Amino acid sequence: MTDTRFCAHGLFFLFITGLLCLISSIAHAQPRVEKGVLDARQFDLATQQLPLNGSWIWYDNQLLSPSDLSTGHGEYVGFPKVWNDTRTSTSGLGYATYAVTVLLPEAPDSLALNMPDAYTSYQLWANGKVIAKNGTVGKTKETSQPHWEVKVISFHRPGDTLRLVLQVSNFDHHKGGIKNQITLGESNRISSQFKLASISTLIECGALCAMFLIFLILFFVQDRKRIILYFALLCLTWSVRSVFSNDYIFSSFFPDFAWAPLVRIEYLTLYFTMIWCTLFLSRLFTNEENKIAKYLLVAVNCIFTALTVLTSPLAFTQWLNIYLIVAGALILYAATIIFRALVNERTGSSFLTICILLNMLLFAYDIFTYQGFFAYSPMVLSFGYIFLYILMAFALLFHLNIITGKPEQATILRYDDLYKDDMYKVK
Repeated sequence: MTDTRFCAHGLFFLFITGLLCLISSIAHAQPRVEKGVLDARQFDLATQQLPLNGSWIWYDNQLLSPSDLSTGHGEYVGFPKVWNDTRTSTSGLGYATYAVTVLLPEAPDSLALNMPDAYTSYQLWANGKVIAKNGTVGKTKETSQPHWEVKVISFHRPGDTLRLVLQVSNFDHHKGGIKNQITLGESNRISSQFKLASISTLIECGALCAMFLIFLILFFVQDRKRIILYFALLCLTWSVRSVFSNDYIFSSFFPDFAWAPLVRIEYLTLYFTMIWCTLFLSRLFTNEENKIAKYLLVAVNCIFTALTVLTSPLAFTQWLNIYLIVAGALILYAATIIFRALVNERTGSSFLTICILLNMLLFAYDIFTYQGFFAYSPMVLSFGYIFLYILMAFALLFHLNIITGKPEQATILRYDDLYKDDMYKVK
């Protein structure tokens, strides 16, 4: 009954949390870029961030400086959007230039851009002055250099008009262009939010590292049970992934770290996460597992791991869409195991059910923010994943009988216990 009540309370908590996130993420109507111009004169940049989404001017296969824009041939395209979804050839290779004009309100005087990474290098001008760059933009693979790092770019308000020119080049990744939105706002506000996001990611990384060490020690104490090792490795893998994906916090501390190893680590941690998760769940609920599905999923992830190690980023990044099918199959396999365990009232199944629901909420949040419906908050994902792994840890501890939801029964000395030997002598 204790496990069931926890499940009910956990489901209610997840529902309320998801509802609050949905309500808090609904923003007021914001101006959008229309044919290369964004009218933000009535927008309060002091208290809100403004995504620069909409119809930018795009100069495909042209690297133009601000003074050269008049000589280029541009067209209006949706921004942000990768080139694979913009070009008829679906190619992400090459180079291009973007331009947008923002009509600014009278205040504030100190502004900042929250600049995401691009596929795979960029250079940004503001009113004719270079204010940021990632890697080296070039017209060939030899003259360009990829780099991923999320930045906050602060600058003084340049009068009533902000003119941005963005050059992007890519010869190393399957995707090209820029996927994530650029946001404009008051400098201190954007900088503070960026620091909080970085801190939350580091907390996620540190918490999972601590869980890895705890369960690694437990592995040696508990007769080296493989299920404990699988969970410890799962914590370690996701801990590494937290700083090698999304905002790429690792690059902020080590900006000279080569791009190719960084993207390899990002992909490898995804595949190893799936491997450890499959083995962990199968070992946790052995009566509900399907050995054929288990070994097939592990084998496919090993194949993708080998491709990532042996081929170039341009080669292995093009298979990600295919791998999403594998990831979907693994989620279905995990849901099936956990549902059967829940029906069979296996110890810890309630915790894992909440994990699946929480994972779906986090995944949906990630997708909706990518589509621009919600404001992206790394803190939601970081603390969501911490809570997710804590629940999985409790499921494992219940499975190992290290903790239990059942109160211990008090030992009662009865009359029969005292005189049972004499009773057997009575004829």
